[in-house]
Amino acid sequence: MKMKSDRFGQTRRDPALQAALILLACNILLFLLKGFAGIMGDSSALTADAANSLGDTFTITLVYFGLYVSVRPRDDRHPYGHGRVEDIIANLMGVVLVLFGGYLLYHSIAEIVRGELVEPELITVWVASANVVIKEAMYQFAKSRARTVRSPALSAVAADFRTDVLVSVGILAGILAAVLRWPLLDPLVSIPVSLAVVYMGVNLYRSSVHALMDGMPDEDTIAKAVRIAEGVPRVGQVHDVKGRYSGRNILLDMKIEIDPDLTVDEGHDIAHQVQEAILEGIPEISSVHTHVNPYPHSHL
Repeated sequence: MKMKSDRFGQTRRDPALQAALILLACNILLFLLKGFAGIMGDSSALTADAANSLGDTFTITLVYFGLYVSVRPRDDRHPYGHGRVEDIIANLMGVVLVLFGGYLLYHSIAEIVRGELVEPELITVWVASANVVIKEAMYQFAKSRARTVRSPALSAVAADFRTDVLVSVGILAGILAAVLRWPLLDPLVSIPVSLAVVYMGVNLYRSSVHALMDGMPDEDTIAKAVRIAEGVPRVGQVHDVKGRYSGRNILLDMKIEIDPDLTVDEGHDIAHQVQEAILEGIPEISSVHTHVNPYPHSHL
């Protein structure tokens, strides 16, 4: 079995770890800013959002340590590495988003029923506005970095920030409404925001479960791997191609057909060429296992 050890090395992991540290620092700053403004400006919504940022700080801390574990080198007990830690984190964050969205929905409906009225100070409007801008910047940064390093954990963080942006917009609208003496707008805006949070959490949960259950990668990636393998000289048909995720990487298994008159050394060399071609041609694939069959294909 051929593996690319550098795909699991620090070179590809460091950007994810650095991103987690940057996002962690931003969340701590937001927690302090919103907490101070919420208390001084008499805004329960902003104070509650500060608590949300404190929860995000805890979550990102877990993500950071999860990423740190995922970059550990392979060992005898984990021959495929520790990448699945990222899928586990993404799964847990999906559950958290669903629960958080459900709580927001309940809280919004409860506010409408109780007819609660909050009249915050103007400072809360400015802080809430800054919060929206900062959260959107954090979302774009996390999303971009997640795509660059193909990290499910960072993708989960980005999804969480997207929900935070929606929540922050709702909070800003609610604070503005309260300042303008239209308090009912706050819980009304929060209802669709809550539903959006639940929807994102469900999607994140489903995608992480797919990875944890050894679900196949997308068809385009598999088809490309087959084309590369069949393009290697002296390779006949390629069949029984199977793939699965391990964090940000794909592990691939396939059977190739070669001339039965070739020697074992020649067959091994062809298999090695197939592995190297796929690893070089598709960066997200980190491991290729090839089984050699005689051509025409034997069903043994």
